[in-house]
Amino acid sequence: MKITRAKIAYAAKLMLPPIAADALRALLDYVRPAAMEYLPSGWPEASRGWNVASIAKFHEQRWPDYLDSIKAISPLGIAPSVMRKSTRRVDVWDIINHNNLVSFAYVLALASRRHERLSMLDWGGGIGHYCALSRVLVPDLILDYHCQDLPVFCEIGRKNLPQATFFDVPDACFQREYDLVFAGSSLWYARDWKALLRKLATSSRGYLFVTRMLFINKNVSFAAIQRPGAHAYDTEYPMWILNRQEFLAEAEANGMRPMREFLIGHGPRIHNAPEQGAFRGFLFRKNN
Repeated sequence: MKITRAKIAYAAKLMLPPIAADALRALLDYVRPAAMEYLPSGWPEASRGWNVASIAKFHEQRWPDYLDSIKAISPLGIAPSVMRKSTRRVDVWDIINHNNLVSFAYVLALASRRHERLSMLDWGGGIGHYCALSRVLVPDLILDYHCQDLPVFCEIGRKNLPQATFFDVPDACFQREYDLVFAGSSLWYARDWKALLRKLATSSRGYLFVTRMLFINKNVSFAAIQRPGAHAYDTEYPMWILNRQEFLAEAEANGMRPMREFLIGHGPRIHNAPEQGAFRGFLFRKNN
């Protein structure tokens, strides 16, 4: 099992007194820049972001292993960003991935109930991992899958999933409505997240599921920078850490009624942040 910075910090939180755990995290930050860091000045003017061909290539190389992992009877704990399946197994460190995928399975089953066909928008869906997962989870469902992402991802997605629809022109996906609109770990990378949430809500004629994002409860929403070097991503990108109540109020203002909240798991530590968040998901239903 690979020992990562996040695992060391999590183990320290469980086994050490708070003052000792804080000292260890401070030492890790000193030795190597934090994987996630608070941006007190707000959203940066420029960053490399997700438009990096090496990230898409990383997922393309692991696509066969991902397909094998979701077809197996083992727990749904393999995320698209992990190394090759042959080099690791699903264990307790994958509980966040497991909770995330099982939550998605619940939403998919609910949205497709009494339907032979389901139209789905996966905003920021990469090369289509959730399309393959959906077809395994509900094999009898006719899935009309649509994905909006950057051209480097859509090119690979079209090759692997020729029956799916991939949009690489900004906002092209919002020309129609969908039974299920899904944004998994993607909304928080949008600089104007409120405008994007409004578009997602407008394009849903049934359900909206926003999940696997860090939410806080006490402080106002703030920006952070993520350095995903542990996943072999040679980039960094800004993100929003949203206040839970602000997010819910914005969704309801756009005609979406909250149906279920999901607690996905503990979030990674954000260096110097005014508040640490937890991974959560929210399922909404269109007000009709």
